[in-house]
Amino acid sequence: MFLMKIISWNLRGFDKRREVCQLVKKKHPFILCIQETKLSGFDDAICKSSWGDATVDYFYQPSTGSTDGLVMLWD
Repeated sequence: MFLMKIISWNLRGFDKRREVCQLVKKKHPFILCIQETKLSGFDDAICKSSWGDATVDYFYQPSTGSTDGLVMLWD
């Protein structure tokens, strides 16, 4: 049997990056969805440091003003 772990988290600001890293290390999800990032920019370095591994891909939708923003990371 194959189990797929998907985590969706309304972060309310990506300043909690350390918490994201700890969650990924503890739960080992296949997909991580982060809502309300409030980020206007996201790049490979942020992605890899958040996931903790270079073999990660992502989708990013920037925030509009001080709200919104979506990041999806997967292995």
